[in-house]
Amino acid sequence: MTTVPGHGRLRALAIALVAIVVAAGCVSGGAGSAPPAPRAAADASSGAPPPGLPASTVDSPGAPGATGAPGGPGATAPPSPVRPTTPSSEPDAVQATVVSRSLWPGRGTVLLALEDAANAPVGGPDLVVRVAVRPADGGEPRAWVDARYERLAADGRGLYAADLDLPGPGEVSLAVEATAFGVAHRTVAVARVRDPGETPAIGALAPRTETPTYASADGDLARVTTDPVPDARLYWLSPRAAIELGRPFVLVIDSFAFRPSPACGGALGIVHHLADEYPAVSFIHAEAYATRVAGGRLVADPPGGPLRPAAWAREWGATTAPWVFVVDASGIVRAKFSGIVGTDEIRAAIRSVAGWVPTW
Repeated sequence: MTTVPGHGRLRALAIALVAIVVAAGCVSGGAGSAPPAPRAAADASSGAPPPGLPASTVDSPGAPGATGAPGGPGATAPPSPVRPTTPSSEPDAVQATVVSRSLWPGRGTVLLALEDAANAPVGGPDLVVRVAVRPADGGEPRAWVDARYERLAADGRGLYAADLDLPGPGEVSLAVEATAFGVAHRTVAVARVRDPGETPAIGALAPRTETPTYASADGDLARVTTDPVPDARLYWLSPRAAIELGRPFVLVIDSFAFRPSPACGGALGIVHHLADEYPAVSFIHAEAYATRVAGGRLVADPPGGPLRPAAWAREWGATTAPWVFVVDASGIVRAKFSGIVGTDEIRAAIRSVAGWVPTW
């Protein structure tokens, strides 16, 4: 069996959870206040739940994490109340943190990092995770979605990705259930959904924008970018051309030279590396601010400022920098990022539109 990061911690976590529940015994209180019993393996032949486990908490049929229940692709039957299975006097055996920084109203991918009580990362195929948006009234979640384990780096580090319909903008409470070796634990995480401003909504058609390219600059990339070491692949196509060719693409609106905020330039650096990792996706860079050519290079227009958004940036509603948009082969915006951008977030979004992804 392939060894995965956190595998030993997962087994230790499962044993610890069983010990805690056995030691705790029955917890008295109002209806629904008792923590659910540890999950045992279901009878695969009959699909019946293990003794003492309500049928509503068992994915049907078969092992936890199976899909096909009401709620759409990836959704499973709703579990019992979303509270940790450990007694309240014990620290949470699993903690979930939302690492996504750019979440918007509508359908979006939420990345979660899981840690044990000692703040050590856990994860891998043996840990089944599902996530749901908690209702504003504090009631039980209805639509649970299976989270994918994503190995987003060559060192084996991974996160859990869940495709959720997010309300907002504002803080959104998420219920997270992690099951390891038949033992389930439930906790809560908070996602911060941002105001999308004038940018295209997730699921909307991408603007068919013409941006400067290698061809339009007659091969002189100093006329289209302030990047001192430009990568010609980032200027081969415009968004319009990529959409017409039916190619998924990543549009980066950023500037190396003009940096009104500390975040500027960071996204451009990231896509230099990602272009090597995902050859099935086109990467497109466009300067964020209005420029003109002077002395063989780009300068601000007007000279000395103030900086104004470039025409193509305005078409995308990107009045600040940086912005990154991920668009599928049908020309639909599937993800977008603003400000300080995490490589893991972009990788997860690219994987959702790429026809081929790397394996390590």
